[in-house]
Amino acid sequence: MLWCKYLALLAGAILLLAVAGSAAHNPDDPPGKAAEGQNDLRKILVDRELWGKDFPTALGYLQAWEQAGVRKVAVFPDQIISGTPYKDPAEAQREATKLTEAMAKPQPRPKPAMAPVVRPAPQGQPVPLKAAVIRLPEDNSVRLAVTAPGAQFIAPNLTVAKVREQLGAPQRTTQEVVQTEKDERPAVLTLRHYANGAVVFVESDMAPRPGQLSRVVLDVPAVAGEVFERGAQP
Repeated sequence: MLWCKYLALLAGAILLLAVAGSAAHNPDDPPGKAAEGQNDLRKILVDRELWGKDFPTALGYLQAWEQAGVRKVAVFPDQIISGTPYKDPAEAQREATKLTEAMAKPQPRPKPAMAPVVRPAPQGQPVPLKAAVIRLPEDNSVRLAVTAPGAQFIAPNLTVAKVREQLGAPQRTTQEVVQTEKDERPAVLTLRHYANGAVVFVESDMAPRPGQLSRVVLDVPAVAGEVFERGAQP
């Protein structure tokens, strides 16, 4: 009866594979959207439904962050903030000076497909974004930020549902508890990863409305590599 045991084990393995396969497909996803949108970084960056009117300006200076040694940035509605904190304001101010100098230099030329959605200032014109040292309210950490008066970097009131409508299901979803020394309850962030983690849409449980996104985290080298012709100046 040994062969009967083998058949039973084989049948069990097939059943597990079938369950795993069905779990990977969410019937709520728009048809074809998940397959189309998960890994297409360019598609995400050019989708005007996701970004605010000033995102092309921020994108135009993205490589300046890389030159200043920043690997990730968080795109908030009205600010672009460094993804990692600095140990004190003095260190952050030194990095702000580096970033300001990098933004003042001629910016690299975008790839032809990205040119319509990248808008740095023409050479010789003042940089429209200003670097500053801030404290992130969630954890009181010292960060580097750039902004402009009346800036709008992500679409107003962008929601999880809108991202899903445009891009399909994320490749993966994770959660992160914001570490803080405050006595208040820490924020819990839900991160939805697209384009192999190059773009992460972040929802906070502290949002004024459930499902509203608080920021979008960009992997600076990955996005800059998609946007710019390396080594090419305007």
